[in-house]
Amino acid sequence: MRNKGERDRIGYLLAEREIVAQFDPLPLGPRKPVDTRDWFFESQAAEILGITKRALERRRQRGTGPANHQRIGRTCYYLDDIDAWVASKPKAYKPPPSYGE
Repeated sequence: MRNKGERDRIGYLLAEREIVAQFDPLPLGPRKPVDTRDWFFESQAAEILGITKRALERRRQRGTGPANHQRIGRTCYYLDDIDAWVASKPKAYKPPPSYGE
C-alpha cells in the first residue's frame, strides 16, 4: 500500500488534469520540446488500474497492457496512455474509483 503522501500526489494529478490551464507564456524563441505529461512508475500505475504490479508486468511482457516507456532506467506509464488503454477495453471493464473521489 502506498503512503498517504504518494496517494495524495496521485489524487492531485488525477484532479489536476481536469483543469484547463489558461497560462500562455511570452514566446522567448525556439525551445526544445519538453515532455510534461504526468507519468507513474509501474507500481503506481498498477495501483491506479487496481491490479498488482506483477499483473501489469505480465501484460507489458505480452504486449497487452498500456504503452510503457523507460524513464531513468525504470518502466513508467504516462497517464494519457493509461486512460487510452482503459478506454480501449470493453465497457465491462471498470477501473477502481480514483483517489480524489
